[in-house]
Amino acid sequence: MQMRQKDEAKRSKAWVIVMVASSVIILLLVAFFVTNSVAGNPLKGEWLAEEKGYHLDIDDDEITVEATIDGTFVEVDLYYTLNKQDKIITLKSNTVDIAEAAEDTDGKLSANEIDEAIREFVATYNYSIEGGKLRLSEREFGNEFVFTRVEK
Repeated sequence: MQMRQKDEAKRSKAWVIVMVASSVIILLLVAFFVTNSVAGNPLKGEWLAEEKGYHLDIDDDEITVEATIDGTFVEVDLYYTLNKQDKIITLKSNTVDIAEAAEDTDGKLSANEIDEAIREFVATYNYSIEGGKLRLSEREFGNEFVFTRVEK
């Protein structure tokens, strides 16, 4: 009888440890998913506009735009501010990054040509994401870009 009580006590203690550990894991998973859904960047990732041939790689603080300008492949970094509550994104260019992109073309394109080509991106947009599609609607002139998420 004594032996049976000791085994039951060990099983009870093991059961408590398993339940506590699983509860902690569940709470950590819930916290992770809630944090990602609220604090995460919904635009982060790779996007492709097939009709215009633009490829966007959106990171935490910059967007790399890949495009072909006059037959020359160009990669330019843009910076952005994101208002998730109002679903607004403002894209900004940097002359240093444009000059670096011009250097990378080995003289095929000037910084001015690249600046003019990406100028259509440098604006403030309303954004929406539905079904793997990112729609950027310019607030001032109404120009619109539609991108499809590139799955890795």
